[in-house]
Amino acid sequence: VRRPGRHPAPRPNRRARPETIALGLQAASAPVSPVLPAIMEVKLDKRYPVAATPAQAWAVLSDIRAIAACMPGAAITEQLDATHYKGTVKSKIGPAVMSFGGDIEMQGMDEARRELKILGKGADKSGSSASMQLTARLEDGDTPGTTVLMGQATITVSGKLAQFGSRLLVPVSDAMLTQFADNFRAA
Repeated sequence: VRRPGRHPAPRPNRRARPETIALGLQAASAPVSPVLPAIMEVKLDKRYPVAATPAQAWAVLSDIRAIAACMPGAAITEQLDATHYKGTVKSKIGPAVMSFGGDIEMQGMDEARRELKILGKGADKSGSSASMQLTARLEDGDTPGTTVLMGQATITVSGKLAQFGSRLLVPVSDAMLTQFADNFRAA
């Protein structure tokens, strides 16, 4: 027995697909516009002193495999030609462990300026993607026999990774670059 003024809530149509849109009494099927993933960009500009001569530091910086070995969780998996490589990077970002596979391009190497430009792009299985445009340069240190490793990076992330926000990505990026610099010093 129904009481006046009280009607049960309508039950959802369990057979309806998410892409079906109800229009009055007729139902029309229409594609749902995909939700664009969040995109976030982080810019880093760092300087790291290195207890090595510029020539010693350049020997490491100019070797892409040595650079990859310095980056935590990174590995070169294949060399395609003189400037293109395949690689992987694994990293823990907050509660998530991300594993990216992608491409590395050496965009420029200037021995006279002791400068290297690299572009890395990759994606993981969860749908996140990342790219990093890196310019690394070596300058003479304040004392003889020392060098300063300078790095400028623009990191762009999308998907699940971008949802973590800059409060998490900036400290993780800083920690990875600090570990890179420590490994570079030891190389």
